Amino acid sequence: MSFPIVKTKRPVALLGPEFGPFLYAPIGHEENGMTLSLLSTLARRNLDPWQEAAELAALPVEVATNRLAAVISGMPGVAQRLDAGMTAHRLMKLLPQLTSSTASRSATVHDAVGLTTSWLVIWAITMGLIMGVQAIAGSQQPSVQTAGSQASTTVAVPPLKQPLASGQ
Repeated sequence: MSFPIVKTKRPVALLGPEFGPFLYAPIGHEENGMTLSLLSTLARRNLDPWQEAAELAALPVEVATNRLAAVISGMPGVAQRLDAGMTAHRLMKLLPQLTSSTASRSATVHDAVGLTTSWLVIWAITMGLIMGVQAIAGSQQPSVQTAGSQASTTVAVPPLKQPLASGQ
């Protein structure tokens, strides 16, 4: 069984560890007995777990609980053995509520990362252009001889001996 790749909208490390207890919380067991975490459930639904946690934390608790219950109830195999509403309610107790300062800090850091990335791209392009110009300029210059080298490449070859006449 393969699962889709989740593409993040922002760097995971910038969201901080505050969502760890929420995302790594078990929600139930799979048919093979393995514990299923909320993080795995969100990823299997093609949702970025940290982004989803941040969005849920910013919502009113009742709205976030209903949204999370809908995600859980959509998980094949596990949802039939769980009460999605009760599980979502239990998990919401682990989710820290974002304050406006936390949300604005996260957005500010995200903007700073975007700005830094832009500058890195500009720097890389500039360095590539400079190196290209130097390579072209270097290939068009005549070769320079160093002070101790000789300009001629004459090689001394000893004269050939004349064959002896047959009568000698």
